[in-house]
Amino acid sequence: MDNSHKDKSPDPFDRLAARYERYVPWGSRLAREVPFLDEELRSADARNVLDCACGPGRHAMALAQKGFDVMGLDSSPEMLERARLLAQEEKLEVPFVEGRFEAIPEELHSRFDGLICLGNALSAADDDRTLREVVGQFSAALKSGGVAITQTVDFSVVAEETVTPTPLRHVEEDDEEYLFVKSFIRADERVFIHWVSLENQKGQWSSEVTCREVFVVCPDRLLELFRASGFSRIETYGDYGRHPFVKGSSKDLIIVARKG
Repeated sequence: MDNSHKDKSPDPFDRLAARYERYVPWGSRLAREVPFLDEELRSADARNVLDCACGPGRHAMALAQKGFDVMGLDSSPEMLERARLLAQEEKLEVPFVEGRFEAIPEELHSRFDGLICLGNALSAADDDRTLREVVGQFSAALKSGGVAITQTVDFSVVAEETVTPTPLRHVEEDDEEYLFVKSFIRADERVFIHWVSLENQKGQWSSEVTCREVFVVCPDRLLELFRASGFSRIETYGDYGRHPFVKGSSKDLIIVARKG
């Protein structure tokens, strides 16, 4: 396979790994998402689970606390470092390995009976070709009958305007203060995430601004790729409350698909 198109320049968002941890309201997010994951994985008799694009490993650790045997995979050394530190703090035996989800190491193929890829991570694919490889690698990592659970954002809904800001997030931690402003910027069919992070330490403010183009994942195309990669019994939801996915209306597309 020609892997020349996979050469990656450093992701500017890697520098924000620590601030990203503070930006995400993990308590409420995990309370909303983990019960859904737990139910779907148990209904598929999944015990060994791969968390693709695991970031700081919060979902992997939450599932490990529920008795699943979980491994985290991510391409960001900074995120993996935070994940390992958090697992150590929680006294959890969760291995975290570096790798990209379109090139899952062969030694991990056919090893898992459950796989999750959340947080709109599929938008990190460069193009349709990469997205096709990613879904194919999901299939390769799973045993026959294994279940894959993915969540993506429908940018046609969440980024309808030229500039669509998300709510300002204010976080106070010890003697430090943080302000986060994230916006989606649309340029024709292209979408960029514009991120402003401000940090106040001892009365001194510092800021960092990053902007990154994301791949716009078409819901119909993603479902087509799952079917073409050997997945069946595909269910779709518009949120973790199991409301139906409605194209053009639902902000999220959650896919639950069985291999074979």
